Amino acid sequence: MDVKGRFRVWKGLWLGGTGGVYAPNTGPGQRSGFPSTEETFTDRQTPGLDAQPDFLRAGFTVQYDYRDLPTGPREGGNYYVHFTRYWDQDLGQHTFNYWDAAVEQYFPYWNKTHVVAVRLALMATQAEKGQTIPFYLEPTLGGNEHLRGFARYRFHDQSALLLAVEHRWHLFAGGHAAVFAEVGKVAPKTTQLNLARARYTGGIGFRFTLRDAVFMRIDNAVSDEGYRFMWTFSNVW
Repeated sequence: MDVKGRFRVWKGLWLGGTGGVYAPNTGPGQRSGFPSTEETFTDRQTPGLDAQPDFLRAGFTVQYDYRDLPTGPREGGNYYVHFTRYWDQDLGQHTFNYWDAAVEQYFPYWNKTHVVAVRLALMATQAEKGQTIPFYLEPTLGGNEHLRGFARYRFHDQSALLLAVEHRWHLFAGGHAAVFAEVGKVAPKTTQLNLARARYTGGIGFRFTLRDAVFMRIDNAVSDEGYRFMWTFSNVW
């Protein structure tokens, strides 16, 4: 449970803060055909597997957002940095920092009926000596928003990098299509985030809008691990 707030400093510049308590509780996996995590990994390999402490957490946000419509942008940009500090209240083993930053830019043409959208995102954690990052709080790639051709939480480590490009175009009143390509990588350190052994995915999707705001989307994505179909009630970013 968190308390959040923000205020506008100037035009599209926002500052915000958050604070609260996080109480995780992991259990055995329930998906048939796949072994549960504790059957394959040890707590040393997967920090936080055997015991999950309660956390206090607090952080701040700096955001500059000049998109024309945040829920279905056709032009402008959105740049932000989120910082969160987690304090392990029980075990004294998992106190760390979490950084989440992104640059999003939208390039319209043909009277805004076509848009090229680009997003570069970085997620990184920092732990002092003797502290570890619980596996359930590590940055992840895969799912309906990041590297859509891979299963949810398919990749995780202490840092992650994602580059996504979408070309969106108007189809009819209330709907438009998009083709997209994504490349991402996870690594123990941010200095290891490069294109070596990066994972790629791409696909085509459809967005349904109400008063230009995206309220539902369908995505079809492929990767070297197969095909995924996604039907969600939100914009991708």
